[in-house]
Amino acid sequence: TKTPIGVVVKTNELVMSLVTKSMTWASNTSTDVSGLTNYTSDTDAKMDYNGKANTLAIVSAYPSDTTSNNAAIYCNSYSTAGTSAGQWYLPAAGEIYGYIYASYVTLEATFGALGKSFTDNYLWSSSEYSASSAWGVLALSGGVIGLGRAGYYSVSCFLEI
Repeated sequence: TKTPIGVVVKTNELVMSLVTKSMTWASNTSTDVSGLTNYTSDTDAKMDYNGKANTLAIVSAYPSDTTSNNAAIYCNSYSTAGTSAGQWYLPAAGEIYGYIYASYVTLEATFGALGKSFTDNYLWSSSEYSASSAWGVLALSGGVIGLGRAGYYSVSCFLEI
């Protein structure tokens, strides 16, 4: 009798939103975000599990961006029944790799059972690669690559429970 707001990706800790949206990482494609580590290897990016802190740093760095052109602002503004803006965040590369790619088959089946489609595309992470790129994780294969910030890729938000 309850309406789901997401799918648990880490037991008793994290929920992934049911909504996936295609958008850019940020409007300005050449700003090195203060407070974010520039991960120069995919191995290092996979170790970043600081999505919530990363999201807040990105939101602060882009005060004029909107929910339609900035993945972190979109997630920070996202809300559902029982949640409010500021509770959701753009996951870090390690979170996407460790919780979405690692459980892809289960998540795809769960989303399907809820009548939702699950992405097999690249998902933006809040992990920074360079001043002009951020890390994306291919949900289906786990590929982790630096993507130009102006590109349109999928965004799914996380909620700590």
